[in-house]
Amino acid sequence: MARIRKEESKGIQQKIWYIGKYERLSKEDLLKGDSRSIISQDMTLDNHLENPIVQGEEIIVVDTYKDDGTSGMYDKRSEFQRAIMDIETGRINALIVCDLSRMFRNDADQKHYLEYYFRERKTRIISCSLPYLDTYKEPDRIFSMDVKFQA
Repeated sequence: MARIRKEESKGIQQKIWYIGKYERLSKEDLLKGDSRSIISQDMTLDNHLENPIVQGEEIIVVDTYKDDGTSGMYDKRSEFQRAIMDIETGRINALIVCDLSRMFRNDADQKHYLEYYFRERKTRIISCSLPYLDTYKEPDRIFSMDVKFQA
């Protein structure tokens, strides 16, 4: 789904990724004291996006989706659903998160979205923290054990 731009002067094709930043913090995370705040997540994602992810790619941050104070156990979170709608309409073709637990807190949803939904829609998923994941660079990495144990 990455759009291709052909640079007229050089005849080089360049991928364009329209990225959505997804951030989530649940009320339970506040009690544990081990979770990243929304502000910290935003800074982490911005720092990651400042570095070229893959040479020859153009990255455009389209929107930030923030589910603040919301559990990740279910996928009916308002901002997550807004991101899904933006994928459906072609507004974004990539999502970046600090780690997969920000997007998913149960194995069934993680499996459905990573192995089926995002793959079918050719949507790139980037997780900045362990397990590091970039479904464009390593599309089969979603099947590895360290990714499966992160929900």
